[in-house]
Amino acid sequence: MSSLYPVILNEVKDLPRSAAPDRSPTHEQAFVPPRGEILRVAQNDNGGRSEPAEGSRATRGPSAAVGTTGVAVGTTKCPADPDVYLTVLTDNLDQVAEAAGDILGPAQLALVDRSMRRYLTAERELLDARFETWLGEGHGDLRCEHICLEPDAMQIYDCVEFEIAIRCADVASDLAFLLMDLRRLGAQEVAAELLERYRAAGFDLPQPVVDLYAAHRALVRAKVAALERSGRDADRDRVFAFEAASYLDLATAFATPIAPMLVLVSGLSGSGKSTVAAAIARATGGTVFASDRVRKELAGLAATTSAAAEWHQGIYAADWTERTYDRLLALATAELKRKRTAVVDATFLDNDQRERFAAAARERGIPVAIVWTELDDEVARQRLERRARERNDPSDASMQIREHQQKLLRDIPLRIPEGALAATVDTGVDGPASLDPLLTVLDAAGSIGALLPDRTMSRA
Repeated sequence: MSSLYPVILNEVKDLPRSAAPDRSPTHEQAFVPPRGEILRVAQNDNGGRSEPAEGSRATRGPSAAVGTTGVAVGTTKCPADPDVYLTVLTDNLDQVAEAAGDILGPAQLALVDRSMRRYLTAERELLDARFETWLGEGHGDLRCEHICLEPDAMQIYDCVEFEIAIRCADVASDLAFLLMDLRRLGAQEVAAELLERYRAAGFDLPQPVVDLYAAHRALVRAKVAALERSGRDADRDRVFAFEAASYLDLATAFATPIAPMLVLVSGLSGSGKSTVAAAIARATGGTVFASDRVRKELAGLAATTSAAAEWHQGIYAADWTERTYDRLLALATAELKRKRTAVVDATFLDNDQRERFAAAARERGIPVAIVWTELDDEVARQRLERRARERNDPSDASMQIREHQQKLLRDIPLRIPEGALAATVDTGVDGPASLDPLLTVLDAAGSIGALLPDRTMSRA
């Protein structure tokens, strides 16, 4: 018979949702509730729970909010010593550093490590007090792929039954795992609504505590992905390397609050701008606005419909480019007005365009960073040719376009707008490009903070 544990999710309720899941190649079963549904926490506190079917690891039915007694559910009590649970966090920080190898940026990992350890020290009294009131025997690995919605019930399975130190935790930790996973899948609105449902049900969930545990859970997944690399299958190892890096980006967003800013990701065609922009958005909690997609939208074309043309022809003529950058500026400015980070993915080979965007940010007192993506011509050629064959990318650029861009830069060198920060990211590595150059510059400029008691709830 499978052991009992409280399920902290109960039912689904129709609510609007716009975000679509972005499935990872190694998480093909990852699940986000279908459009119009959202997970809702049980609002009873009577200790009710139901027993799994014989031989099953799934639990069905309502759960209880862990009460003020702090007792565990089921036959096993959770250890009372807070050190047991906090050691899980610090041990994982050590372990992910050991597993990182050359796939996780050391500076980025150090920033997350620094923020989490400082918070654990500064808020030890708060965390200890929570273990007296909000300690419970939970799931231990509550991710979307472990939740199955049925017409009349919900099944949550694959509880971590082999290690009580993982299964027992602050109830915020189990929830944070799911919030982190929803964010990974692009369902931020679902995550925010779920967090508010918990709070409305009476759960004490300070944002810094949720962020601490979300960062921890992201690092757990980063470590698992890093350790999956065998050294025998380069393609498989590359997939896990990118997965580990993406989880580190998520941990960065939760653990190191970065002030709202404008990031211009620039570079020649085929240099990996879109990949870098996506990583920056994950690490900063920002939103990406990509010129390739915006241009196709303005032309009334599907993103992957080819509109390939010669240099400065077709929808790549000067007037179309001007319209595209105008639209990008409008989108980015709207995001900045909401005090959110905007990441703009475009070549930015025109100094006037760079200055226009930088000026818009300066007017609002928002810092600007320009990231140049650097890539060897031969590697760029291979990527551009593969992209043309597969037609799964909005870009229509070719090596000939890249050569025209290089000539343009020889004639008119690029400038960094006044007051803007600048970093160069090498995208030629056989794996995820490191964000260390950008994060190091931001840290030196004082743009990166740490987990603080006054964190807002918008980062759920």
